[in-house]
Amino acid sequence: MSKNEFLYKLKKKLRGVPKNELEERLNFYSEMIDDLIDEGFSEHEAVARIGTVEDVANQILREYPSLIDENKKIVYKNNWLLIGIGSPLWIPLLIAVFAIVLSLYIVLWSIVISIWAVFVSFAAVSVALPIIAIIYIGSNFGYALGFIGAGIAFFGLTVLTYYGAKGLSIALIKLGKYLLTIFKNKRKELEEK
Repeated sequence: MSKNEFLYKLKKKLRGVPKNELEERLNFYSEMIDDLIDEGFSEHEAVARIGTVEDVANQILREYPSLIDENKKIVYKNNWLLIGIGSPLWIPLLIAVFAIVLSLYIVLWSIVISIWAVFVSFAAVSVALPIIAIIYIGSNFGYALGFIGAGIAFFGLTVLTYYGAKGLSIALIKLGKYLLTIFKNKRKELEEK
């Protein structure tokens, strides 16, 4: 984390601390980071040596016990207020985003199923054409050769569609696992808050 990020996050955590005291604390930690940088630490290392924003903020807020409880109440009330007021907007948007993601995933699987169907049809045709060639070999040799050539061509297409369908299926399975992991992580984050 950079010095500016650290000070910005610390300022947000110290909401309610008197302004002159807040500026004094921010200047103190800014100078502390600068001193560590002068001693040879990188900016990120200097910030890490001070501690996390939460630890530093909690240490400062311990001097103002009334602010700790008040801040939690304010944040808690504001969150529920924002959730309630914003619900006519965010609920439909959330449903729309979910529907779009689900429909895109279904469309992608439809494409995979279609490619597998093409693979099966190419395989069936590549087997059927040589059988038809055997039927025509006695009556029309030209047709028989045409059917054999077409059978070989369809066999090549069968191989190509197999690898394409297999690759696409694997990619979509990985995409599904990735989306599921993102969903689980977001849910875990929400539960922790």
